[in-house]
Amino acid sequence: PEGDLLERAGGTFSFDEKIAAMKAGLARLAGFGVTSAVAMSADPEEFEVLAALEERGELTLRVFYSPSLLGDLDAYEVLRGRANGPLLRFGWLKGFVDGVIESKTAALLEPYAESSERGTPALAAAQLNALVADAQARGFSTALHAVGDAAARAGLDAYAAADRSYKRPARRRRLEHLEILDPADMPRFKGLDVAASMQPLHAVPAGPAGDGAWSRNLGPQRRARSFAWRALLDAGAVLSFGSDWTVASPNPLEGFAAVSGRLTPEEAVRAYTAGPAYGAGLERELGCLDPGCLADLVVLGPGSLETGKVRAVVVDGRVVTSE
Repeated sequence: PEGDLLERAGGTFSFDEKIAAMKAGLARLAGFGVTSAVAMSADPEEFEVLAALEERGELTLRVFYSPSLLGDLDAYEVLRGRANGPLLRFGWLKGFVDGVIESKTAALLEPYAESSERGTPALAAAQLNALVADAQARGFSTALHAVGDAAARAGLDAYAAADRSYKRPARRRRLEHLEILDPADMPRFKGLDVAASMQPLHAVPAGPAGDGAWSRNLGPQRRARSFAWRALLDAGAVLSFGSDWTVASPNPLEGFAAVSGRLTPEEAVRAYTAGPAYGAGLERELGCLDPGCLADLVVLGPGSLETGKVRAVVVDGRVVTSE
């Protein structure tokens, strides 16, 4: 990914160079029809770049600035007060409950295939519960990386524990990735009002079906019930689709192919539009084409799904890009 190349190149960049790089990235996202993005685990320097662009009138999509759950909540209070413009807003605090299936660091309820390993949670239950509760007590919402079924259960448990003591925050809580879930936990998403934040392109792991570390480590039985979009919808959960860029392509049109046959086109569109708006607690403003909603529009043309290109993008009533 581009960001990795910059890190490997080393050196430092001036603020103006960072502004230019951010503007180039925004233009690329607009070309894919993206009108809102989450700057997940972003650092304060990235916030300053985004804030400068908004002040100059050059921020061309809505950004939810979302730093680490392990950071300074007092500092986040200050940034939250500043991130209240029409385009730059404070989002979630990102925490990691586990790792990934490929390296056997995702936390599973049952051992990996042909192994006794189950993965090790990134945070002990008591620490996770305390972090989520502290954030919720101060009105912050959280987005927890939970690839494995044990991690998802731990995240749901942490939200349930926080609800017993504190009011739910304005932004709905999220669980990220959810590559494998225990069916017993699926109804809890609706009950706890937690968005199922998933990335369709993650369902296309490297290597042919049945091959590659992801498939081998999970095993055929669990692989058959992975990425349970249909089961989550049937259980009343709200799907909030995204890309997880730079891990996968940020083009949502490519994601439609990954869900074909498992969701209807209408369900996929809702998961990429109304679902994220619901997860942000903004379902009356975003993700809809109704009177009173914000004018964020994407115009597709014949063959857009095949070419991955859009005809025009409008953000907050302003044409950002067009043919």
